[in-house]
Amino acid sequence: MGKVDPRDARIAQLEARHAEVQATIAELRRELAQERATLAELRERQGHDSSNSNKPPSTDGPEGRRGRNKKPWGTGRLRRNFQSWVDRGRGACEVGTQLLEYTATLFHLLRRVRDGTLERGSLVRRMDDVRQRVRELLAQAWACADEKAAHTASELQRQWKALWTFMHRENVPTTNNHAERLPRHAVCMRKVSFGTRSPEGSRFIERILTTVTTLRLQNRPVLPFLTSGC
Repeated sequence: MGKVDPRDARIAQLEARHAEVQATIAELRRELAQERATLAELRERQGHDSSNSNKPPSTDGPEGRRGRNKKPWGTGRLRRNFQSWVDRGRGACEVGTQLLEYTATLFHLLRRVRDGTLERGSLVRRMDDVRQRVRELLAQAWACADEKAAHTASELQRQWKALWTFMHRENVPTTNNHAERLPRHAVCMRKVSFGTRSPEGSRFIERILTTVTTLRLQNRPVLPFLTSGC
């Protein structure tokens, strides 16, 4: 049996090692391609908000929230906010307690107006002192140590006139309960179905639910209207 040249053996080892390195490089390249694809997908998702995906509005960043119409202040929402001031027990606790009392007074008077035991003019006159006191309490809350309460108080002061529109216009409701109930079906649908898979799907759901809700509010049949456009 012939003697093996050590140089040939070394060359064979290097060739085997080279093949292993090439295989490793190929595997790393495949992994790199996958990571780049994942990164591209994450960057695309980063630009998604409630306007171009199935994400709820609560996930929007500051830029998305800045251009959105703010939720109207109804008396029910005010009561919940004042209660949160009390629950946190910070600088606005006492102010929140007094505002809750004035809110209860307002609801009591409004019930009397609906029952016919109090005229709207009497309601407006009796609420003049309450409005003045509420404004003073909001000024106190704006200067307190509770940052959330201070922010809410500042927002209410900016919208002060709009806050009391229902006092002078009978067709303006005191709460936004009706407006909050309308999108409830869409919210439940999104929760159960986990949303849509594309911006196009989101646009379809928005339009079809808007159409159906509008037709029902107008007491018009839904199916004939939808099929008439086919």
